[in-house]
Amino acid sequence: MQKEIIVISDIHFAKIWDKIGNSLPKNYPYLNPNALLREIVNKIKKGQTLVINGDLVDYFFADYTSNKQINWNYFFATLSPCKGKVFLNTGNHDYREIPYNFSIYGLKHVNITDEARKKYLVKLGFDQFRYLKELPSIFVNKKNKKRLKDQGLEEAYSIQFPGKDLLFLSTGPDYFHRLSRIFTKTFLSTFRYLGRPCSEGLTKKQIIYLERFLAKSKSKEIIIFIHTPPFFSVEKERIYSLPRSKKEDLKGDKEGNFFIENRNEFINVLAKSNNNIIVITSHTHIPCQNILDKKNKIIRSSSIKEINKLRKSSEFVKFVGTLPIGAIEPKNKKMGYLVINDKIKYKIMKEFGRN
Repeated sequence: MQKEIIVISDIHFAKIWDKIGNSLPKNYPYLNPNALLREIVNKIKKGQTLVINGDLVDYFFADYTSNKQINWNYFFATLSPCKGKVFLNTGNHDYREIPYNFSIYGLKHVNITDEARKKYLVKLGFDQFRYLKELPSIFVNKKNKKRLKDQGLEEAYSIQFPGKDLLFLSTGPDYFHRLSRIFTKTFLSTFRYLGRPCSEGLTKKQIIYLERFLAKSKSKEIIIFIHTPPFFSVEKERIYSLPRSKKEDLKGDKEGNFFIENRNEFINVLAKSNNNIIVITSHTHIPCQNILDKKNKIIRSSSIKEINKLRKSSEFVKFVGTLPIGAIEPKNKKMGYLVINDKIKYKIMKEFGRN
């Protein structure tokens, strides 16, 4: 029996979620990401490992009108009772600066209607319009990379685990957090995805780190954790052929939600590798599974059943998307986590929209 790894992601932890819960009627079917994180932390036993694959917090500062409190303090306080080992990876939300305006962006992702928001939550003050101060809720402060490093979060690191190696790569902040990128070919090719944000991607240093790591590893299995996937499609089809050219790379995918910088290089490095690789992705809030077939040079849709069947094969790179615990999507209303043991499986904690 292998040691068990529990993978969660897209928590979007924020102090405000608990305040919202206290402001709503007790029977309101509200998704409180903080409550689900506490539930998971209490479930983790000694000997288990908890991996949080990005979007740990919703934004850096907890206060709507001042920068006195930060969500990271509350997040780490919530993690502190965990009895198992904890490893963290960063996502695009972890680079965001200040809370967003609920009246502009809404709260449907935590199952709160506009009517309920206006009735119960206006007094919390997150509907006040801040004029130019609204911009920091969209753009990323350059200081945040240093801030994340101060929190102990690295852009690339690896650990040895019984029978396998684990590699963590940060895919960075939202790609369009810089105004200068609006005037690029990449923007013209991907602006239709603004509602499903793309992440910045991997640096050349991270690609070099990946290549050296794969060349050095002698483990039977390598698990790579990245928050934003290099491609995304919910359709059951062949996604694309390999190797990827730069021209094909700029075309993007049908539904957005991928990382941009060096995604082509990332895929090609995996395709050339002789290692047995699983890639765990998050960000999309939709748990898709895909296979990179090295021999036939294609990437296609798959299933958990097939991925478990091919678990020991180095001829395929297995991509597994996680469930979120902090955001509801029209195409996924299930909150939960991924269990990696002798088999890979999903565990549902909460499901919305069921009669």
